[in-house]
Amino acid sequence: MSKGLWSLVLQMSRLGGNVVFFLAMARLLPVADLGAFATGLALFRWMQVVHKGGIADAVVLTAPGDMRRMDALFWLAQLMTLGICLLALGLMVLAAWGIGALAGMGPVIATLMLVPLFQGLSAVQEAQLRQALRLKALACRTAFVQLVSALGGFALYALGAGLWSLVGFAVLNAALSAVLSWRMARWWPQAGPDRGAIRAIAPEVFAIAGRGLVAGAALPLLQLALGLVYGGAVAGGFQIAQRIFQLLDAVTLAPIRFLVLPMLWRAKGQGPALVRRVIGAAASLSAPFYVMAALWAQPVLVWLLGRPAGEMAAPMVQIMAALGPVASLVLALDQALVAQKSAGRALWRACLTLAFTVVFVALALPVSAYAGIGSYVLAAYLALAVTLGRSLRLIGVRPQDVARALALPYILSAGLGVCLWRLGTLVAEWPLLWQLMGQGALMLVACLPFWAVVLRRSRGRSMPPHA
Repeated sequence: MSKGLWSLVLQMSRLGGNVVFFLAMARLLPVADLGAFATGLALFRWMQVVHKGGIADAVVLTAPGDMRRMDALFWLAQLMTLGICLLALGLMVLAAWGIGALAGMGPVIATLMLVPLFQGLSAVQEAQLRQALRLKALACRTAFVQLVSALGGFALYALGAGLWSLVGFAVLNAALSAVLSWRMARWWPQAGPDRGAIRAIAPEVFAIAGRGLVAGAALPLLQLALGLVYGGAVAGGFQIAQRIFQLLDAVTLAPIRFLVLPMLWRAKGQGPALVRRVIGAAASLSAPFYVMAALWAQPVLVWLLGRPAGEMAAPMVQIMAALGPVASLVLALDQALVAQKSAGRALWRACLTLAFTVVFVALALPVSAYAGIGSYVLAAYLALAVTLGRSLRLIGVRPQDVARALALPYILSAGLGVCLWRLGTLVAEWPLLWQLMGQGALMLVACLPFWAVVLRRSRGRSMPPHA
């Protein structure tokens, strides 16, 4: 297999294992336990970008043999871990006060602090494997770790551990990944902390990590807010909705996201045309799945997860399905801005999204949890609308071309989905599983000719060779 395919396997195994295990546990555990765990983990999921983004990218950009810089990155990672743990102590104080979903969560949060600890200790080693393009080794390691961690989590559940089976999965996952990364990289710092070297490298790392923290802040903060205000059941439903959309992203958009930046870098003067093709391809591949999520979330999740968890999560999935067009457009937009060396525009949109989310959620959350989630969707659209014109001018793409490439797939998918949804009333006496499988199969089969046309146009046959 090529390195590109191994990279896709790595992404799918990393995401797929987490999602499958979590959805399986959603069938077994009370939804309130899922929400309590997700709320306690929200800070660590958000802050992991300082290791997997800031430290990792700085390692990849380090010249081979520069051990002083590599050592400095290792010790900086430990300082960042200390900062994350101090923030977690603040969460433990909230837990001690018995606020919302954090009531009694102090021991769980304290145990979850092992996750950033292991991530910090192995961040440099894992990035060294990325730098050496040992993607096959990383993919095999991740698949093995996910499998063993899932078995460990199920074993804890069988022993009656309940919520702690989720905690065990998270900690075992981080620990096994760290140990295998140490063994595969065969590297350890050659000297103790060098304050001068750490100060020299810190601005670069903080700039990379800061962009990731801003871009990834909205959902974890919303998760935490829902848990604190409405308790574990609502927080659990929202976490299920997020996992569903992670799975949709992995199936439809992640493969395109991996390829877009190298293609744009090679495209030279054909960049605008390629951006239009990428938007069309992303929308065409993802639109049917977002439409199906909006129309069939209720019966699918109730059948898959059971009534309490499914009924709680389904409306949240339907609200978040409205983010489909934003996800399809942003995929191409952000990569094109990076290729144009205008990544600051993408950061500016992320900052606006976060600011709008904080304001809108503060106003909407007292009304209902669903209003809070809808306000996040509104914030994403408003931030995109404010920044879109300038971004398109930088890329050289006309707004009408973007609208055409984005709207047609969603209009066709929505029309087809509504027709199939109405058709379901004619076979209402069939078993639910048969209905869902039949409608989903018809939807995908109907999309195949359209997908074939879009993918053929998106090959970029006139792409210049790599310079």
